[in-house]
Amino acid sequence: MLLTSTGVKNGIMDPKYGRLGGNNVNNIPQLSIPLEWSDVPAGTQSLAIIFIDYDNYEEEGISWLHWSVANIPPQIRELTEGCSPNIGEIDPAIIQGKNSWTAELPKDAPECSRYGGPAPVKMSHEYEFRLYALDTVLDLQDGYYHNHFRKAVQGHVLEEAVMLARYIIV
Repeated sequence: MLLTSTGVKNGIMDPKYGRLGGNNVNNIPQLSIPLEWSDVPAGTQSLAIIFIDYDNYEEEGISWLHWSVANIPPQIRELTEGCSPNIGEIDPAIIQGKNSWTAELPKDAPECSRYGGPAPVKMSHEYEFRLYALDTVLDLQDGYYHNHFRKAVQGHVLEEAVMLARYIIV
């Protein structure tokens, strides 16, 4: 599989998809980055995407989950820019999990169960987007936690694709 984004040029994420973009609610960037993929393997029953920041360890001591999307039907080949708040309009089967912004807001805040973009303060970070092709539809509910996602995909991953992108702060 191949995972790409028009929001990433030469390995650099467009600033509008993070803190510098100005589309923030409760200081959380809300404009979700567009993602496209191809070459989904035969037998795929659903797709999932994880967007995570491992460089956050240097600033806060933890990795930071920015977006978790599951149960994307296999015929879908993209998530469009800004789709996260209304992702069910793409397909009602698609669900989103909690992000790490639950550390700063009440867990039931809508911003905590959808895209919450990059907001590094001290340094530029490298982010990982990971696309999973799965042989099942995950038995998860909207607002699931990442630990539940990790357990649900065990033994069901047909293939993975990774895209790295840096978010540059000035």
